[in-house]
Amino acid sequence: MSWELSRRIDCSAIFQTTTAISHLPKAGDTGKIHEKVEKETKLIREMLGNTDEVILHPKASSFFRGIIDTPVKAVVFELGVISHYVADAHQPFHTDGQLRYPNIKYDEIPIHRAYETDVRKNLDTLSSFYLSSNMRERKSRKITDVEKFILGIVKKHNKYYDKLFDVYYPLSKHNEKTRFKDVLSLTKVCFNHAVHDIRSVWNLFGDIEEKLSEGARLEKTINGIKSKLDKKK
Repeated sequence: MSWELSRRIDCSAIFQTTTAISHLPKAGDTGKIHEKVEKETKLIREMLGNTDEVILHPKASSFFRGIIDTPVKAVVFELGVISHYVADAHQPFHTDGQLRYPNIKYDEIPIHRAYETDVRKNLDTLSSFYLSSNMRERKSRKITDVEKFILGIVKKHNKYYDKLFDVYYPLSKHNEKTRFKDVLSLTKVCFNHAVHDIRSVWNLFGDIEEKLSEGARLEKTINGIKSKLDKKK
């Protein structure tokens, strides 16, 4: 993998990690993240094995079908999707639900949202910490079973759930300005692990740059021809 692609993966992973912790999942989405990543892995491998045709997710909406009209666009889009799922597995509030505390009456959504809002506000701190840490120099993790890999991530980061809950519940104006400082260290850990694990998942697909280069050259040629034809009209 070239240094340039490695740098792009870092940037993409940081962005996807931030995006994932900025959006609440839809009801029922949190329980099968490992299955979703496995399906995305198979889809991306199929795409990279057929770079001469546009392959989209079976459930892709007509809106996307009109925008993602080249093989390269399709692959890049799905790399973003799988990165989002992997990042989700590192967000402690995505690893459990309201039934964790059956004896406490509370709504998890405002707590969940408050934490993610704080993360967005402190993105520069988190991303710069990753780029300056030794995590970036570590080798990617070897993945032999995608579902087990993701389930392991969920289990590992679930241990931070209670700490987050203790800090963010109950929500109050009193601790709004200081609460994130109390969870900054664990958030840095989750963030760093997410970026690193996204890179590990991307490495499942081999040299993406090489596989897409031929398709990119073909797209450039086609666009050039289209441009010349348009000028002649």
